[in-house]
Order: sequence, then structure tokens, then C-alpha cells
Amino acid sequence: MRKGEVHFKVPNDRIKRLKDKICQLTSRKWSIAMGYRLHKLTQLMKGWVQYYKMADMKSFALSVDQWTRRRLRAIRWKEWKKIRTKLDNLVRLGIDKSKAWEYANSRKKCWRISGSWILTKTLTNQYWLSQGYKDFSN
Repeated sequence: MRKGEVHFKVPNDRIKRLKDKICQLTSRKWSIAMGYRLHKLTQLMKGWVQYYKMADMKSFALSVDQWTRRRLRAIRWKEWKKIRTKLDNLVRLGIDKSKAWEYANSRKKCWRISGSWILTKTLTNQYWLSQGYKDFSN
């Protein structure tokens, strides 16, 4: 606490509830349209930020944004399912065909691939903004 300033903190139980809700909305088992999923996530983020806008939560917001985008990348990777679909989408998003083939043919699971450079380079923050996802910073 700085001298003469008042700071608010988000309670830990509320942070846990937020993460649980994000987990529900970004479950890979829940097969819904990505647009609807992003819409619900955006609603959740807007409501949460409006309610806790006076609290000091910049670092927390950045970490939740990164974690949520990784969960979204894992969902997108699982949606693509087949090797050919993964290859075509990676090439369409600007990856060299040989590298795209290497990753499309990978045996790694969704969560592990979602943290790799190939998906962080292709499914960027701008990509998710274009899809309709607005995170804490927006």
C-alpha cells in the first residue's frame, strides 16, 4: 500500500469462481459454435471488469487472458480434427507448408500444442479479436 492511497483487491473466492466459469465456457467437451462461446466469454469478462473495475487486477487480468486464449487455441485445434484440415488451416494462416505438415501430423494432444509457437503465431490476439473475443484489456 502506497502512502495516502486506498487499494481494492478482488477476493480469492471470486477469482476461483471466475476461473471455474471460464473452464465451463471453454470446455473442449462442450461442442458449441465458437462464435457463441466467444460471445459468452466476452459477456463474462465485461461483467466481471465492470463489477471489479476499482480493484488492482492488471497482472491477474493479463494472466487470465493468456490462459483463456490458450484454452481457446486448444479448442480450435481439436475442432480441426483431421490432419488435412489442420494442414490447410495452418497454411491459410501463414505457416510454411513443411512446418504446417510437421505440426499437423504431430501426436501431441490439444493442450500441449496450444502452447506451441505454431499456434501462438497463427492464432494471435488479433485473430481472436477478429473472431469476436474481447478480453480483459479491451
